[in-house]
Amino acid sequence: MIAIRSYLPSLLTFPGVILHQGIHATVCRMLGVKVLDIRYFRADTPSAYVLHEMPRSLSKGLAIALVPLLIHSLLCVLICIPALVPFKFYDSRVDPIALFQIWLGISIGVHAFPPFRDTGNLWELTREEVLRHGAMARLVFPILAFFRMAQRLSLFGFDVAYAVLIGIAIPWWWIDRFFPIISTIYSY
Repeated sequence: MIAIRSYLPSLLTFPGVILHQGIHATVCRMLGVKVLDIRYFRADTPSAYVLHEMPRSLSKGLAIALVPLLIHSLLCVLICIPALVPFKFYDSRVDPIALFQIWLGISIGVHAFPPFRDTGNLWELTREEVLRHGAMARLVFPILAFFRMAQRLSLFGFDVAYAVLIGIAIPWWWIDRFFPIISTIYSY
């Protein structure tokens, strides 16, 4: 039962799982970090992974953790906003394509945060940087703390709440706030 419960969310949000692994592997390759093994999606726990060598610098480790987060967050917003706009302009009619877009955006946003292995690598690189008295390490600690907190709280739905916040709540507020401006432009 535990395996089904841990696998079911990944199955429901499979586009985000596959995209995360693709972005993760691409960032590793662009930074010269050798990718040893990659599974985009499989019927097991974990549902996907990218196994790569340890980055040689803190900046590479930070990029491997942050770039997928930023891309996933941006894609979540960019996919969900066009689906939310018609609800304001067309009297809230439910459109299957809009619901599909919202599902796709949320499924991408849910998998924005880096996996435990990458934050573990980042923690090791940060510790090494602190021993060398590097200033960058002091900037990474709050990011690392946020990642660890997000990973722990994902057991309680933090990743889903994050995706709904950036994919629906904030864009809905933005559309609601700027709706008079947008409707004025469309009325001409």
